[in-house]
Amino acid sequence: MFDKTPQTPIAKRISKMTNVHDQILHDDYYWLRNIHDADVQPYLMAENHYLEEVMQPTQGLQETLYHEMLSHIQEEDNNIPVQDGSYYYYARTEVNKQYPIYCRKQANSRQDLDSSSEEVIIDFNHMAKGKAFFSISQVKISPDHSKLAYLQNENGTDYYTLYVKDILSQKDLIQPIENIYIQNSLEWDKHGQYLFYVTANAQQRPNQLYRFSLKQQESVL
Repeated sequence: MFDKTPQTPIAKRISKMTNVHDQILHDDYYWLRNIHDADVQPYLMAENHYLEEVMQPTQGLQETLYHEMLSHIQEEDNNIPVQDGSYYYYARTEVNKQYPIYCRKQANSRQDLDSSSEEVIIDFNHMAKGKAFFSISQVKISPDHSKLAYLQNENGTDYYTLYVKDILSQKDLIQPIENIYIQNSLEWDKHGQYLFYVTANAQQRPNQLYRFSLKQQESVL
């Protein structure tokens, strides 16, 4: 008989001494913080594979629990439209789709919304297809309602990438800007000519504020 017990991944130990407020901290696994280390991703993948093997006998129970929880969630829903100028902006979700669809309607009043045509600004479900991980944050409309800025992540870290699109053509207006911090770190100026964003350092923490000029296609610290 062969032993089919899954092999537990063992992380290598590299001694790291850090002085914090005159206290010496010892951490053998500090190296795992560095996502650029060639050994980090293979180790994390081994951890994931181990989890899948160990949890395989509970697959049926997992499916049962998933469908039970899903039955208590309203999959098809609309956010309350929020007025900005002559537009009402909102996000909606559809059945069997994981990500929101951002939309707007041009109307004189809230009473006119039902008779106004919907314009889809962006559907992140299409963008997420085929990706193992996908996350969107900080969706921002420019003051002139012509441009959309948002942060996108595909690796599960706090390093997000900034994209700016023309709403009508859906064309990218800038080269993507990487290492953007996720929390409250993106905003337009009142004229829609500049974007302000905060970058993240090696510890995935906010460290620098930049102003990006769409006209000159450059950032200033």
